[in-house]
This record gives sequence, structure tokens and C-alpha cells, in this order.
Amino acid sequence: GALLNTRRDLNAQDNNGMTALMYAARGGHRYTAQIILAARPDVNLRNANNETAYGIARRNSHGQTADVIRAAGGQQ
Repeated sequence: GALLNTRRDLNAQDNNGMTALMYAARGGHRYTAQIILAARPDVNLRNANNETAYGIARRNSHGQTADVIRAAGGQQ
């Protein structure tokens, strides 16, 4: 849909530096992360706590989601 039309939108960060991918990572929403990653956002943006989506998924014990993000180039 319209949400996934531009990378700029997917790279948008809220007041805490969180992106859509980071929220998917935090909640362990692997399939949502896959949809977001298909649009090729910047997978290694950092939030206000200097965390990446991959790091957020790992910190919250969402291993499968972390694996999906890592496979797309996500780093700690």
C-alpha cells in the first residue's frame, strides 16, 4: 500500500528515533519486518538509545525476527 511507497517514509523516525522496523523488532513481528524489509529501508538506523532494529529484536529475545533483520544486513 501507500505506506511502502518510499524508503524515506520507512526510514522516518519518531521522537525516540524509532522506525517502523524497530517497532516490528521490539514486538517480535517477524512477518511485518519481512514486509518492511522488502521495501529496502536503511536497516541499520539507530534510535535515541543508539540501538538498531537487530539489536532491539535481540534484546527482547525475538530470535526469529532478529534473524530476518540480520539476513537483510542488520547489525548490532
